[in-house]
Amino acid sequence: MFRHVLLLVLVSLVLNIAYGSINVARAEVADGSYEATQARFEAEAQAAEQAAQEKAALEAKKAQKAKKAAKPAEVEPVKAADPAKLAATAQPAQPVKPLKPVKAPQPAKPIPPVQPPKPEQPNILLPVTAPDSMKGSFAAGINYPGLSLRYGLSKSLVFEGKYQTGEGISLYGPRVYYMFSRSSRTIVPFIGGGFDLVSFKGEVSEGTGFVMELFGGGEYFVNDRLSFQLDIGPAFINLTDKNYSIGQAGVEYVVNFGINYYFRPGGK
Repeated sequence: MFRHVLLLVLVSLVLNIAYGSINVARAEVADGSYEATQARFEAEAQAAEQAAQEKAALEAKKAQKAKKAAKPAEVEPVKAADPAKLAATAQPAQPVKPLKPVKAPQPAKPIPPVQPPKPEQPNILLPVTAPDSMKGSFAAGINYPGLSLRYGLSKSLVFEGKYQTGEGISLYGPRVYYMFSRSSRTIVPFIGGGFDLVSFKGEVSEGTGFVMELFGGGEYFVNDRLSFQLDIGPAFINLTDKNYSIGQAGVEYVVNFGINYYFRPGGK
């Protein structure tokens, strides 16, 4: 930057000197002394050129001194590490644990085929819930001492015909039951009434009669087909001897026990 400024100053000085010489030359020409002016102009130009060369040489010397003065910074050499210290501070390398072998995936077990559900078979031994409805049921029974057949007329009404016989006496007739709501899973309470015709024959007497009864009891279902029945109630008994026209009537309490097997259970 300094060189450029100095060069501009020198050029400007040379131009001024030249411009002044030209003016002087013009004046001398006007005066009639042109040759003398030209000689002086050449001398001044040589002097200016020499002065410029001297200044340029002076600047070059200054630049060389400045380069010598600006020495590069000395970099300290890196000291080599002491092997003994490194060996003392170094930690021993830990052994690498071996990787566990990867087990091959086992093949998936085949899914067994789904078996269709087996139809349920009626079981006459295990207890089940008593039927919710007696409608359409049909059963045969054994009652002491006789037999019976019953049929469900509706959900709660059951009609029964029975026949009983003993030593010298027999009776037969209908019975009607009214079944109440189930008090448990297996017991069905009921009330009812019946009418029986009676015939008897003994060593002395022989005749006929009738029995009207009211009763109450319950039926215990072992399963939906097998049940036990027990009832008790008052019975009006009227008997007449046909040989002597003697009659006898009275009220007795009668206990009836029976076992029923339903060939067709009622609905659930």
